[in-house]
Amino acid sequence: MTTGMLVESPVRGNSHAGFGGRPAETEQPKGCHRAAGRPYLATDALDEVRREVWNEARRQGNLELARELKGARFAVWKNPENLTDRQQTKLATIQKTNAQLFRAYLLKEQLRQIYRLPAAAAERLLDGWLKWARRCRPPSFVKLARTITAQREGILAAIQHGLSNECLSYCTSW
Repeated sequence: MTTGMLVESPVRGNSHAGFGGRPAETEQPKGCHRAAGRPYLATDALDEVRREVWNEARRQGNLELARELKGARFAVWKNPENLTDRQQTKLATIQKTNAQLFRAYLLKEQLRQIYRLPAAAAERLLDGWLKWARRCRPPSFVKLARTITAQREGILAAIQHGLSNECLSYCTSW
């Protein structure tokens, strides 16, 4: 076996032959998808909004807004209870200066709360979240609302039966 050579595995995609043909740690197995409705999907949608807002500010020559948004990524990604003082200040600035990005942040946080509630309350909050996400303008959240709507029953079943990787999320949380 040649060390350092990438090979294609029929089951798991590219793998590194130098490590016994095992897939790279950062690789996702073929056919393996993230569970719909998990909060990191909302983080992905939020990040799209953040990039759009930042790029638009740069295109319009609004360098002050672009500078304010610089470094906002971690402030909007992290759980509120894990924010540093500087990140809390950054988030407060976003709340005052950029309604679209702050709305996307609130959508992400509300979806996160669904997984912390009892099943009946989670269902009500999920329904409210879906209505809000459908009405909001960012296409990434409208698309996420469609995905979650299609997977709604499975999401509610997972909440009702306590199926979650929340412990793993806490272990890897910042």
